[in-house]
Amino acid sequence: MALDWIKQLRQFQYVPLSTALVGLLFIHPYLYGADPGDGGRDWLLLALIAAIPGMAIVALVEDRRRLLLGVVLGIPATISIVLVDAAPALVPGWILNIAPLAFYVYATVVICYHVVTEQRVRGDTLIGAVCGYLMLGYTWGIAYATLIESEPLSIRLSTGEYATDGDLFYFSFVTLTTLGYGDIVPVTVKARSLAMLEAITGVLYLAVLVSRLVAMYGKNKSERS
Repeated sequence: MALDWIKQLRQFQYVPLSTALVGLLFIHPYLYGADPGDGGRDWLLLALIAAIPGMAIVALVEDRRRLLLGVVLGIPATISIVLVDAAPALVPGWILNIAPLAFYVYATVVICYHVVTEQRVRGDTLIGAVCGYLMLGYTWGIAYATLIESEPLSIRLSTGEYATDGDLFYFSFVTLTTLGYGDIVPVTVKARSLAMLEAITGVLYLAVLVSRLVAMYGKNKSERS
């Protein structure tokens, strides 16, 4: 019975995660505080952010060991995300970011690996590819947030102001897509190194993913004919 439930879940394993990731991109600007610099979050926004590890765990249902490790990493990640807002003065921010960063790195690697090694192009495969790309953006955003907790001047707005969490995720995605508007820039060597690595990751992901999907589609088409 449990195996049948898992098989059914595998057909939609990326749907909850993709919904949460895309939803957060659209909802985030409207749930932030009236002043973009105050860093305040609405409870609904916090709940959505804290739910992402749980949605990512569902995406790891393909393999029991990966799922178990995802649960082990996901629980402290969710707790840390809540504590960042609930008790920011009790624990240094960079410490609270370690658990979410570890989970996001793990989940992103597993999802990307599963998509690239898939043998058939299905709807779930395409949704997984979108999840992998978005997870890369969020993962690097947490990496930048961890960096500025120890070095606040690492990333600055062009106006000279400090970067908030929202600014860092914006910076992450414009770097991942190699847009680079220039309204927020890495200042220190460490920040520039992370930005370069993210830009390279984004380019390689698309190159490897597209070539792999085209190869799988061609193989599946030849098998059907």
